[in-house]
Amino acid sequence: MLPINYPIPDAYRLHALVLALLLACTGWILYRFGVRIAGFALGFLLGGVLGIVIPAVFERPGAQLWTVPILGVLLGWFASVLVVGLFRLLVFLAVALASFFTLSVVAGAPLTLEAFGEEPAVFLTALGVSLLLGLCGVLLQRYLIIVLTVWIGASLMQEILPHPATFPAVVALGLFVQLGFYRRLVTRAPREES
Repeated sequence: MLPINYPIPDAYRLHALVLALLLACTGWILYRFGVRIAGFALGFLLGGVLGIVIPAVFERPGAQLWTVPILGVLLGWFASVLVVGLFRLLVFLAVALASFFTLSVVAGAPLTLEAFGEEPAVFLTALGVSLLLGLCGVLLQRYLIIVLTVWIGASLMQEILPHPATFPAVVALGLFVQLGFYRRLVTRAPREES
């Protein structure tokens, strides 16, 4: 948090307000877009490098004009899809491992495979519950990211506009918009004309 007497210039205040509202109201969209763009950029970079290296290896210097963009776009698209899948796998592993270690420590069971022979019920229960929690983490990833981005956006807004009602109002607005309740209010079934 910033100190109470920290002066914030008006231009930064406006940028922070816009950023806070964007984050609170479109955090899930920004997250999905950002992950895919990062994957595409990495794939395009790798494709560009391969587009330069492959013609150089086969001694065709004129081929670089078409291999760089084609390999860049193809590998960029593939990497953007791959990064989304890898991030889901990372979320699954993080939640499953964290819950397994937590459950094992709470149950008092050692975390080694040697303990499997000593206390198999505790070990298998902790393993099964942690795999289920990892699956739940992947399934609820969208809602977790929505809650986190709304919370961060509302916190940023609270720093800029220090009014007691700012934080709950921005949280309510962000959840309302990101969870799609506004679509249910705006879109209505078409009327049948007689």
